[in-house]
Amino acid sequence: MTTNEDRSHGAEDRRIKVEKILSDAEGRDDVATARDEVSEERSRVADRDAFLSAGDNYSGHVERRATAADRVESRKDREASASDRQRLTEDDADDMSEDPTAE
Repeated sequence: MTTNEDRSHGAEDRRIKVEKILSDAEGRDDVATARDEVSEERSRVADRDAFLSAGDNYSGHVERRATAADRVESRKDREASASDRQRLTEDDADDMSEDPTAE
């Protein structure tokens, strides 16, 4: 293999890796969004039930805890996605500084 072929092969490997990372990050974001939507609905139902309840016993705390846990997991997913995307840009910057011929 020539140097140009090596670079071309390396660039193709990098492109495939980047596409996979971005796809995975987008998938995690989609899961987090869906989890947030379910959490919001569960919270609205708990609020409505508490408001309309004629009794003195409020049982919405269980739903509120579950909603909070879902939001924590969503935040973790979004942070992981953002971290992956940030690493890609850092890797690009490293690649540029290592190869003075890169444009």
